[in-house]
Amino acid sequence: MTNSSNKKPDTDSLQVFEGLLNLCSQREKEIADLCLENLDLMKQIKNLQSKISEYKEMLESSPLSKPESSIIESAPHHEVTYEESEDKDFSDLWNIDKPAVLIGEQSRLLRKNLQELFQALGFRIGLATGSGRRIVENFIKEKPKLVTLDLELKDAAGIDVIRLLKRIEPEAKIMVICKRILKDEVELLKEAGALDCVFKPVIADHLISSLKEHSCYANPKSAGRKNVRP
Repeated sequence: MTNSSNKKPDTDSLQVFEGLLNLCSQREKEIADLCLENLDLMKQIKNLQSKISEYKEMLESSPLSKPESSIIESAPHHEVTYEESEDKDFSDLWNIDKPAVLIGEQSRLLRKNLQELFQALGFRIGLATGSGRRIVENFIKEKPKLVTLDLELKDAAGIDVIRLLKRIEPEAKIMVICKRILKDEVELLKEAGALDCVFKPVIADHLISSLKEHSCYANPKSAGRKNVRP
């Protein structure tokens, strides 16, 4: 009678054992790959946190609450009443594939009219507000194709907002929509980083022509020949 301790291992058992070893090796490699991916993600998160901190410091040190521009000082001032709530078309959140525009304008009626015009031109309204600070905050989040700015915002001088946006993103496309100003003042705005100035009352054809000239044009649905009144 053969001693069971001297019995050779079963071939099938060896194959199963080898299969389990191979499976363990594959799982170890997958775990190692996941760990490397996790390290890469952690690095990306740290880089994003660093950028956010940098933008916050820039925003806190900016002169947004102190309009000192010579353009603002030379422009006629009007008493404006502001409401706490901001105009924003939330239906545009469904059109995330469209290029975004941020509208900085003190007049609520003109903000609404500009929203309608830009929507007709194929843009998504990222934000329409009278606050320069909110424009900067949403610029970081939205990365818009275009920003339009009034020179007299409720908490900032338009030229200061332009300079800050250009510090954050040198390629930012910024269009000024304002009351008529002198040629020298227009040049000062362009030196700060504005692409162009469109004067109020806004004529749709003039604005569209400027958008095309500076490659800021989305696909239009319709664009009539009309004035966009504040």
